[in-house]
Amino acid sequence: MWFYKLLGFLTCALISSSISSNVFEDRLDLAASMNDRAELAQLFDVVNTGERLIAVGVRGIIVISDNAGANWRQVPVPVSSDLLAIDFPSPDKGWVVGHDGVILHSDDGGLSWSKQFDGRIAEEQLAEYFNELKRSGSQIREYFFEDVQLNYANGAEQALLDVWFKDELVGYAVGSFGTIFATGDGGKTWDFWIDRVSSSQLLHLNEIDQVGNKVLIASERGLVFELDHKAKTFFPHETGYDGTLFNLVGLDETVVAFGLKGAAYRSEDAGGSWERISFPEAIVADAELVDGKVFVLSRTGEFFVSPDLKSEYVEPARNSGASASTGLTSFNGSLVTVGGNGIRIVDKKDILKESKPSFD
Repeated sequence: MWFYKLLGFLTCALISSSISSNVFEDRLDLAASMNDRAELAQLFDVVNTGERLIAVGVRGIIVISDNAGANWRQVPVPVSSDLLAIDFPSPDKGWVVGHDGVILHSDDGGLSWSKQFDGRIAEEQLAEYFNELKRSGSQIREYFFEDVQLNYANGAEQALLDVWFKDELVGYAVGSFGTIFATGDGGKTWDFWIDRVSSSQLLHLNEIDQVGNKVLIASERGLVFELDHKAKTFFPHETGYDGTLFNLVGLDETVVAFGLKGAAYRSEDAGGSWERISFPEAIVADAELVDGKVFVLSRTGEFFVSPDLKSEYVEPARNSGASASTGLTSFNGSLVTVGGNGIRIVDKKDILKESKPSFD
């Protein structure tokens, strides 16, 4: 998911720069353009709030559906940055993150959005943040500080790739080069947690989610970071994989982390130990736990299904018709996917009906 998100962003940036070289309009100051068919644009993530479906995508697009995806309408957004991920801990309150370090908030179920935070604010707060750490006697690696400064040397460049909220107050936003922010007041303030990820490098933090009672982050170098609530620090678990992990899906103590080209690692003790599991040569876009079964969406729009997280996956069941798929959610017995061709909705029963026997 992260790869296609950044690829889409770079493509849009090149197009924009070729159109206008004389007039610069900051995406953080430019409201998203309204389009009658915005649901056909490139979309990166979709969520079921419990009452409606909401999808986010390029150039600040947010579209909603109140009739199970039969019809969609675009809602106003104050920025035109690419929006990459969305989370609603309750039907009313939700957050969206994306490029330029943007964090948007809605308190009316996604009908309206306001900007809570962005990369320009982060840049302004950065020096004071580290100065305060020094004044308090905290140990700071100088090279670490320098690396963080480089992240903001050219302005609001760092992308926030995912967002997760425990409830309407406590949440985290994660992204490129170790970028991570935390809030305990519903986003009124966002705190730098970049020094609270236990790593000697600033790794891309691709997805954050809760599995059982643990908060986990999928990252580079095969690492899954786990939040120590008391220490307020994310500590690493090594999966045995040396590549990038993009997605997590879990139930109770069992969690599966997905990487490139069929790389999949499972832990049955909430991240303590890991094993490689059988999985087809497919690049995973997203995974969703629905009625005790795991549905995994490949980047080409194929679904893979497992009866539970402890069983092997079966061969592709159905192609969703989505190109460069990136997001997946469930709604009223259907699976809703988003990607390069907008939105597709597939009946879960049809996928299960077409499933084939498992393989080694």
